[in-house]
Amino acid sequence: MESSIILRQILIICNISLLIVLLVPIFYLLRKFRSITRLLEEMRLQIPEEKGEIHAQVWVNNDQGRLRLWKIFPSKESGILVLGLDKISLYSINFKGDRATLHYERSSIKTEWLGNQTMKDANLSMV
Repeated sequence: MESSIILRQILIICNISLLIVLLVPIFYLLRKFRSITRLLEEMRLQIPEEKGEIHAQVWVNNDQGRLRLWKIFPSKESGILVLGLDKISLYSINFKGDRATLHYERSSIKTEWLGNQTMKDANLSMV
């Protein structure tokens, strides 16, 4: 009788521990996604809109980040890509809040589709 009560208590403690171990990373990820979404919305309001431009939210990554094995986020930096008639601009922000802005003339850049190197790329690789 006593051993069954002890076993039940151990099972309850194990279930609570497992629940905590699973919920902490989920809340961490939700917090990160909310913060990056808030930062992108603030950035979107600061970017001037011109006629004929296309604005798209993108994940910014390099080869080192793209080839890492454990990915919770597609990358450590997100941004807004602005496709204008004569230039392309990238306004990016990372999880620390550091911002960067890059401008390229459309005539001087060449994009190349890299394809799906691994399943975690999800066909989002361009150079």
